[in-house]
Amino acid sequence: MRIQRNPNARTKAFLLTVLFALLPCCDSASSSSPTAAVKKFYAALNGGNVYAVVHSYSTDWIKRNGGLERAVKNSELVVALTQDNIKRSGHTPELHNVREIIDGDKADVAFEQGAPGESGGFPAVIHLVKEDGEWKINDGDVSISPSVQPH
Repeated sequence: MRIQRNPNARTKAFLLTVLFALLPCCDSASSSSPTAAVKKFYAALNGGNVYAVVHSYSTDWIKRNGGLERAVKNSELVVALTQDNIKRSGHTPELHNVREIIDGDKADVAFEQGAPGESGGFPAVIHLVKEDGEWKINDGDVSISPSVQPH
């Protein structure tokens, strides 16, 4: 029995590595605050930019969630679902009532995501860490309960 190697997989892994190495150089909006990082993440998500979504995640998050290739695949799915929700609802969701708590190199950003011009929405908390001077998403809690608070 002969095992076939997939040369495309190696090329794809190399290109993904190069792309993520270059993304910080091409990134015009820095994640200078936790809130800016969360807004940048949602802008990428709502805009359909898979690679910017993945670049928003911390190195630790990517490792915990199966590595870079899996993070890209999962982000493709989340972006597709988000785009579908935007088409069905007829609007791009906005963040409301944004609050942040910074504790050294860790931060929580709590907010509600809802329709433009409306207050409230689905509550969420995003946990971030600072990596190489930039805030990156390390975890998150999304709930349908209004009691979600930063911890």
